[in-house]
Amino acid sequence: MSLEKTKENWLIKLIKLFRDYTANQVFNSSEKEGANPFLERTIENWLMSVNELGYQMPFSQLLLNEGYSVLHQSKHTAFEQGKDIIALDKKGIPCAFQLKGGNITNARWRAEVKVEVEELIDYKIVHPSVDKDKKHRSYLVTNGELDETVRLAIDNLNSGKWKDAPLIVITRGELLNKFVKLSSNFIPRKVSDYKSFLDLYFSDGRELIDEKQYTNFIKSVLRLNEQNLSKEERRRNITTAILFTSYIISKFKKKDNHIAIIQTLTLLCAYIFALVEKHNLNNKYWLNSFKILWKEIMLTGQFLQEEINQGGLIKLVTSIWDGELGSYRKHLASSYLFAYKIAQLIEGDTNWKDIATNEFFLKLKETLRIWGEASLFSFILVFLYVNKSSAKGDLAELFKPLYTPIEAIIKFNGRKSEVGMLSPYYNITTAIKRKFGLLEEPIDENFARRSFMIKPLIDILARYGKRKELEGYWREITYIEQEDFTPDELWRHFLWRCDIGENKSRFPKQSESWKELAKDAKKIDLNLIPKSIQKHSYFLPFFLLVYPHRINTNYIKFLDEAIQKVS
Repeated sequence: MSLEKTKENWLIKLIKLFRDYTANQVFNSSEKEGANPFLERTIENWLMSVNELGYQMPFSQLLLNEGYSVLHQSKHTAFEQGKDIIALDKKGIPCAFQLKGGNITNARWRAEVKVEVEELIDYKIVHPSVDKDKKHRSYLVTNGELDETVRLAIDNLNSGKWKDAPLIVITRGELLNKFVKLSSNFIPRKVSDYKSFLDLYFSDGRELIDEKQYTNFIKSVLRLNEQNLSKEERRRNITTAILFTSYIISKFKKKDNHIAIIQTLTLLCAYIFALVEKHNLNNKYWLNSFKILWKEIMLTGQFLQEEINQGGLIKLVTSIWDGELGSYRKHLASSYLFAYKIAQLIEGDTNWKDIATNEFFLKLKETLRIWGEASLFSFILVFLYVNKSSAKGDLAELFKPLYTPIEAIIKFNGRKSEVGMLSPYYNITTAIKRKFGLLEEPIDENFARRSFMIKPLIDILARYGKRKELEGYWREITYIEQEDFTPDELWRHFLWRCDIGENKSRFPKQSESWKELAKDAKKIDLNLIPKSIQKHSYFLPFFLLVYPHRINTNYIKFLDEAIQKVS
């Protein structure tokens, strides 16, 4: 076993011992705040175990914290010319960073790195925000170390060939110090807070994040409910939240668990929006950090699409629960893919339509599965995508999405139902455990003859003129009570759970005017939509997919409106 691997195993054992030993202890609140050796060991373990993609997002956030303006984050293709991150420093000087994972030996330097570094230095930065005539600074960053021969080679080149544009090197030690310093902004008052982080950090990288545990933890990092913090403290807390989240999702990255990565980053973005809405934060304190997170979400969406395209959906079935559970994973994969494509569409990315082919749609055929009301938003996403892409013939026939969930609600939640589908407050993990009898406590709630999703589905059909189809379902629809919960304040929309708000319910009329139904389907009350969503509507597909219990007719109509505005 290598020295590096031995050291990594020792660190993991040390951290786990701390987690287990302190499970029921509390920090002494009067203890002087300072370096936390266990936190340092955790971060060191993380930094040693990730590749360049694993620390690209937190490194970008680190640059923001040092006053850089981050302009570009790499997709790590051959066209990047060695420039994984492009940024402007405080003085407006362009800087290009090439990120590497692991040690750079002399053999690796000669075979791989030197050629890429030469491109990094020699090729001008091509970016609309960078003056081509300005010389840029070049950085080689690695979470490993350099062989002494490589250091000597770089020193010689900096003194000679690269004298006018020397290469600046950042290695593991410097990176570790920077990450530890920024992470230390969060000092848990209770060991249970830190233990919660460790539980998330050591979670199974093949599964989904525990939303309740993660959001409780990230809320404490952001100090969301504390009132008397300065704007700069808010900025630092956002930075720290991004770093801790980067440590947590490293397990998912190792398993190529793209769905869990997007899910976790969406939760983080939502809580940042909650912070922005609640404390009225100016853009300069949070927007650039959000952009870094958003780029990571979209990059992960691209990886998910590539994986589905190259290997179908076979690679996604990797859990110990697979077999019959594979169908649930395929449902998630298709759902997140369509959320990604609609986000691209709203952003104006012309690649949004690149899966609208018979060949690609055949890979997704029959992947959507109804396991509860939370699964029904996926059918709406597909409906909106297919209609916007003007898919016809065989392609359009692959998905007839909105009739399937309407019929499912009528069947399972209608007048003949005794139990009903799980409401959108229950996630896919709960649905799976329930199916296989693994719930710790049974679900006693009855969902029959009521639905949170029926009204949004009706309004989408009405917006698209599906009068005949609705008429066929209407009699049965009138037996189902339409439910809707609205948090009392807009910032609370982004909380994972909110108990403060208004719960409305109504039965539709036995006889409804199509004119009035169609008119109502066009109305959108912007007063009920957070400003963060209105300004960043491309985030909405992911937000509603991860937060299905926030879905209401207003959000769905706003999403459709955002899609239709794109020419």
